[in-house]
Amino acid sequence: MVIIPDEGMLELDLNGSWEFWGEEPGRVVQVPGDLYALGVSVVTDKEYEYRRQLTVPEGFRGKRIFLELASIHDDTEIIVNKKTAAVNRIPYMDCRIELTRLLTPGETADLTLRCISRSDSLSSSPRLPGTPGMVGFLHNMRLTALEQSLLTVFRYETLPDGQGGATLKLHMEAELFPEDCITGQLFLNDGDGRNIFSRDLCMEEKGGAFVQYDMSIPIENPMLWDAEHPYLYQLSFRYHTRLSEKEYENNYNVGVRFIEKKDNELYINGKRTKLHGITRYSLDPIQGKLFTPEQIEKEILLMKEANINYIRLSVYPEQNAYYECCDRYGIYLQVCAPVTFQQERYDTLGFPVVRHSCDKPKYRERYLTQFAHMVESFRNHPSIIFWEFANESDWGSNLEAEVNYARRFDPGRLTTGTWKNSYADISAYHYPLYNEINSDCAVYDEYTHISTHALGTLQRDPGIRNAWGLSVKKGWDALYEAKGVVGTGIFALGDFVMMLLDGRIANGGFGQWGIIDKWMRRKPEHWLVKKAYSPVRTLCLSYQIEAGQDCLEIPVYNRFNTTNLSEIVVWVCQEDNPENTIQLIPDNIPPGTRGYLRVPLTRFREAEKLMLCYYQQGKLLTDMEVISLHEKNCNSEEKIAEGEMQNHPKQDYLCYEETEESYLITGNHFVFAVNKGTGLFSMGSCKGEKLIESGPYLNFKGLYYKATEWPRFNDGDFSIDITTWRLDSLRMETQENRIKLLTEGRYGGQRFLNADGREYGFDKVSVRFEVTIYPDGRFTTTYQIHNPPAYLCCEAGIRYILSPEIKKYEFLRKALYSCYPKDHIGREKGTAWFYRADARKQELEETYRKPPVFPWSYDEKDFILRGCEDTVHGTNDFRASRENLIYACASPVQGEAGIAVYSDGTGLTLRMGLARDEDSYEGEEIAMNLNHVLYYDLGGGSLPARQGDMAWGNYTYAEKILQANYENTVEMYLGKK
Repeated sequence: MVIIPDEGMLELDLNGSWEFWGEEPGRVVQVPGDLYALGVSVVTDKEYEYRRQLTVPEGFRGKRIFLELASIHDDTEIIVNKKTAAVNRIPYMDCRIELTRLLTPGETADLTLRCISRSDSLSSSPRLPGTPGMVGFLHNMRLTALEQSLLTVFRYETLPDGQGGATLKLHMEAELFPEDCITGQLFLNDGDGRNIFSRDLCMEEKGGAFVQYDMSIPIENPMLWDAEHPYLYQLSFRYHTRLSEKEYENNYNVGVRFIEKKDNELYINGKRTKLHGITRYSLDPIQGKLFTPEQIEKEILLMKEANINYIRLSVYPEQNAYYECCDRYGIYLQVCAPVTFQQERYDTLGFPVVRHSCDKPKYRERYLTQFAHMVESFRNHPSIIFWEFANESDWGSNLEAEVNYARRFDPGRLTTGTWKNSYADISAYHYPLYNEINSDCAVYDEYTHISTHALGTLQRDPGIRNAWGLSVKKGWDALYEAKGVVGTGIFALGDFVMMLLDGRIANGGFGQWGIIDKWMRRKPEHWLVKKAYSPVRTLCLSYQIEAGQDCLEIPVYNRFNTTNLSEIVVWVCQEDNPENTIQLIPDNIPPGTRGYLRVPLTRFREAEKLMLCYYQQGKLLTDMEVISLHEKNCNSEEKIAEGEMQNHPKQDYLCYEETEESYLITGNHFVFAVNKGTGLFSMGSCKGEKLIESGPYLNFKGLYYKATEWPRFNDGDFSIDITTWRLDSLRMETQENRIKLLTEGRYGGQRFLNADGREYGFDKVSVRFEVTIYPDGRFTTTYQIHNPPAYLCCEAGIRYILSPEIKKYEFLRKALYSCYPKDHIGREKGTAWFYRADARKQELEETYRKPPVFPWSYDEKDFILRGCEDTVHGTNDFRASRENLIYACASPVQGEAGIAVYSDGTGLTLRMGLARDEDSYEGEEIAMNLNHVLYYDLGGGSLPARQGDMAWGNYTYAEKILQANYENTVEMYLGKK
């Protein structure tokens, strides 16, 4: 290896336009760039060439010249003026290839990079020749000019000295030109820039061109580095050679930290450490695998915001800027060698077709070369705590050699990988059940997979993303307390989709798996992870306050690894008067213990709710909670009941008249029309505003089976189409102060042939509706399904088709957490808008391949699931299910009336959306679905087979197959807002 100086070096930028010779000879492409993202297709085992001319700067004369590049593909042959300089076989990492003998300063040269994506690649699953491959260059490409004598190794490690101090052990190697030497000064500064150590040194030739230099630097009372206290020293080496007075400088961030495995637990700096983390496997929607340093910093800050302290870089290493960010902000890293999916592949009879490379001696050099390059390139970063030998690969002697290399040359870190838990230091598991406990020093480095494969559900109901939050909450609550479970890595950090120039979507069927989306916007899962991983747990959210009580003691649980709660700041404010705020410093509550946050009540005598905001390091919001205060002996339920009675509309008259085609039912301020041909409402209006177009209908969605293979993610989805409704009987009954509408009918059956030729389906479904209307506008809808489809039920309830003018609804529900961002789909209450412009009070463009300037919740289109020419379907916030509903009222943006629904907060779910997105319905009307049965296929699956959504280990709701004559009731109200 060659150490490139941070300062003083001459370079020639090779980024920009290159000729690419492939299917279209001479096509211009960009470097850096991922060819697939640029719309260029390549196949395995075929040679492709990047070509350009360059003029070597005159200033390079007398220097050694190196080409620096990082490839996506496997092999890069570097050719200068038709002469081969070298073949680089290390993907994803910056490599330096010397071209001194082939380039002449002041002259022009032809540079060709001949690239191959191999069918036997280590960094992807074994493939056949001629199948799709990957070619491209990541990071910046450049020529660099160095002195004849140069550094080849500069590495350090920190060790405890046994007396409360630490020792920085430095090892340097250099390649010296005859009669030359490297001289300079070494400086170690603390985090404030104060020098704590300096020394002059000289690396001289002693019987050979390669020399070594070792040094031990004592650090007294060191400030330790960990994810909660990322304290960094700076180590600098300023030097020159004897043959050149040009000054160079290399700078390294030094984190003093010690890693240890003890009693099947992870200890960092002697403290038991839990990793609450995530796995990264992301793509930029435009640039593919290419990310800028600015994007990386934004990503890391978003992860810190989500209370994530550990990231697994899966499948391949990242660029150096990623490690620098994690050093600076405090993130533990697991870095994976570019080895993945090296497994047996079988034909239909079960015989192996492709033998994996992990156990083949001929691949040993490739395995060890790239693994050693990874370790030596990134070992100076304190954020890296685990080296991963491979992702999801069969064990073999080549992987064993990687682990042995790490243990020999970097013993201060631990090893892991899938799958060989008996050999690595840390046992790795992918997708155990969310609360499963493996106590063998286990890291679940792919865990509780974000919902991404249930495409039918994701299209109609973004609420599945909110439901996923139960998995990580229930899971982490169990695993945090479990001994032997080191931590978790939720899958995944960011989306893995690309929006190609020709309108195609790459990985659209499975790639929206991030807690941040393709544009690095927070998705609902981001907040849910933040709450589940919160290192401060408020243990009680409701309090009775006695008269004259001056102080409230709030029990809290410190789930930090190394932070005492006395180090954080808590802001307490009155929820309905944010200006009434105080700042508190908690008591001495060490990590892993419980204590009390003491809030003086003198400022909050009139408050009913207080908001607590916990800040780490003075500015990072760790958690928020809302707590309720009640006067002792106050019966809040009675007060609510009295208020409801006071606001209850006055009951008045109710009558109906019959025409040839319909019944007209008139109340105090409303009119219903019932179509005699369908037995359903054909109109419901209040104060002259039409709110209901038709209904009630049965809403039923289900699964014939759960997908267990990648091609079958949506094969099993089905729904009952409301347009197949046929009336069997209709009867009206008039009772005192009420009118009953009794309707019997049926929906058409369905037959389905899956990819295996198996037939599924159901016969016609008979349903009975009983609608009872009261004079004040209240009406109840009871539905009974005589013979529901005998398959897993995902949604069962009723549907009303509302006026196209209905473009918003207010709601109140029981939520999982006490506090949410104001636009989060899981929030307790709020207003959901169909149009983003109505919510944001401004028009904002939503265009294919253009980064949006508004939050994810306001997306009206889905280019990934519905294509590049998708149209408006309503915002994600409008379409998301509201579980545990207490109240909702849908209404036009302008108008006096609305249609409301009431429940007890336990059994009813509201889901709104365009009616034409539900079935074969046509028009712009709005579907109001009110469901008593809700099931999301999140991957917990049907035990014992654990099928469904690829068995991702998530918590799922109880599965339900409806029995004959299933019945339930919804209470609604037609009236003023």
